[in-house]
Amino acid sequence: MLVKQIVGAVALAMVVGPSIVGLLIDRLRIRRVLITAAIIHALVGTAGLYLADLHSLLVLRLLVGFSAAAIQVACIALINTRLEGVARDVRDDADATGPVVIFFKSPGPIPDTFLIKPSRV
Repeated sequence: MLVKQIVGAVALAMVVGPSIVGLLIDRLRIRRVLITAAIIHALVGTAGLYLADLHSLLVLRLLVGFSAAAIQVACIALINTRLEGVARDVRDDADATGPVVIFFKSPGPIPDTFLIKPSRV
């Protein structure tokens, strides 16, 4: 039962985290929150390598989700505060539609031009 909670812990923290991170960004600066969240994400994300207790893994997965939410919110806040006008609109459109265009416009996993064809003798 605890294993199922470990899987859902990241999603739970990513849903609850942004509202808390927004308050932190208001009190602290965006850069400080972003750097701290990235360091926490790197440290806590590797915790599965050296921890075997399920309860500690559950807590650390909550921290992974919270730090991922903090990174996302801080990046969006940076884009909204640093870019203005057309540059911000282009950036928002590229973030929203870029993966969809790449997915639907790709010719396939391996185009025929890259395949090695046997030579005819």
